[in-house]
Amino acid sequence: MNLTTSVTRLALTVLSTGAFTLAALPLCISAELSADKPVGVKKPGISANAILARSAETYRVAETYVDNGISITTIQRANGAKLQLVFEFHTAFERAKAFRFAFRKNAFNLGFEAPYVVWHEGKQTMTNTGQKRGFVPVKSIGTAIAMLTGVSSGTSHNIPSLLMPGEIGGKRILSLAKMSPIKKKVLNNRDCYVLEGISGTRQTTLWIDKESQLILRIDEAYTLDGEFRNKTTSYDPAINRDVPNVSFAKKLPNEWKHTKNTNRPDNPENLTDENTGRVAPAVPAD
Repeated sequence: MNLTTSVTRLALTVLSTGAFTLAALPLCISAELSADKPVGVKKPGISANAILARSAETYRVAETYVDNGISITTIQRANGAKLQLVFEFHTAFERAKAFRFAFRKNAFNLGFEAPYVVWHEGKQTMTNTGQKRGFVPVKSIGTAIAMLTGVSSGTSHNIPSLLMPGEIGGKRILSLAKMSPIKKKVLNNRDCYVLEGISGTRQTTLWIDKESQLILRIDEAYTLDGEFRNKTTSYDPAINRDVPNVSFAKKLPNEWKHTKNTNRPDNPENLTDENTGRVAPAVPAD
């Protein structure tokens, strides 16, 4: 019922009964307005699927993207022993120009192996898998990423497949099913949406920065070869900023100097310069 209808009914009541006071008019009008516009009803918030879609679109249209990251997998053996796999990685991307992804692995605290690199510029793609032969041409960037997805513990696929969905196939990390209600938490002084769901056979939690829409952390729990594993992959990303050309060099001097502990990184949430305590820059300085 609207205001006009309310006043009309009031006037008819006055004419038929003669029962009317001036004080009654504003009270009647106020009551009808309240009925038309309920007080205290909140608009529905953003849905989990909308958050995922918005994040995917942010990566898809990004002009540039860089990150430093670390992935730590803790393996629970049947005898109670716990082992760790540690992967450090860097990404540099400029749309329609160049892409570079590098990672290195430390298995069971035995020290880091030689780094792997995917390098792409124009229509040329090459990989270096730490062998003496160095960089070797491959058919496409999709082929290169597919070759390294497993050995990189998924780090070579997670973000690059979002940046280049047309070139890189496979299941996206932003494809979650059976999601729990959205949580809101703070990670490294950033407000995040925390989305929990299933990705393939893995219980997966995504920490998505509310401001930038970028993934800051991925938590995964799963069983492989009869062993339970917990994996945390953390990112220090930047988007749509100038990326120095040196970031796309096949070989970067001092590429891993910003690692907090080169033998056993113990903090998956921060990449810190061991000398200054500052967060490591996402790309080398000019």
